[in-house]
Amino acid sequence: MKEEKEGYSKAHNEAGVKSIEMQEKALEPFTPQMLARSEIREIILKLPDKSMKYVMSYFKNNYEGRVDMTIVRQVHLLLWDTILSSD
Repeated sequence: MKEEKEGYSKAHNEAGVKSIEMQEKALEPFTPQMLARSEIREIILKLPDKSMKYVMSYFKNNYEGRVDMTIVRQVHLLLWDTILSSD
């Protein structure tokens, strides 16, 4: 839909843009909300094992479709750096 909306916008087709926006709004309640970085951080901190392998597996198995695994990795690395620097 994003590409279609951009195409309508470039062609100055306001009716097409509005149609896509209405479709997006109608679908919004049915699409899963992505977890925020702060939520990911809190979940990682509660895990019994903080290894990258465990964290990535946990999120893949429990939050697939609700989390960007690249962001999980970034948050994990930031936490890991914080833990190492505090020692």
